[in-house]
Amino acid sequence: RAKTTLADKALDPAPASRAKALELLGKLGDAAHLETVARGMLDKDPAVQASAAAGLAASGDKRGTPALLEGLKSSDQKVRNASADALKALWGTSPGDDVSAWERYWSSQSSTVADAISPSGLEPLISE
Repeated sequence: RAKTTLADKALDPAPASRAKALELLGKLGDAAHLETVARGMLDKDPAVQASAAAGLAASGDKRGTPALLEGLKSSDQKVRNASADALKALWGTSPGDDVSAWERYWSSQSSTVADAISPSGLEPLISE
């Protein structure tokens, strides 16, 4: 029941509610909600994106890596930092926020991750 309530909160119009829900969903580590957390990386609000990155890291599920790579390209420093921190937590290595270095790393590792979640196949949680 708690997971359903959090999934509903991830769709809340208030950015602060979405942000907290996404981080908590990630911490629960339920693979069924990983796509919801990854969709948070497409939010218009940078705080929501940063919380989604933290949620992806907390999930421990490397399938969210492509969404985090997109986060490294954000114009918002907080989102870039959160994405880099999440990638480091998931992979145990850190080229920092160097997009090219992470993309090369992912290229060498992606075959080890079945069913990675591509951001191009996702819709934002809410449309504004």
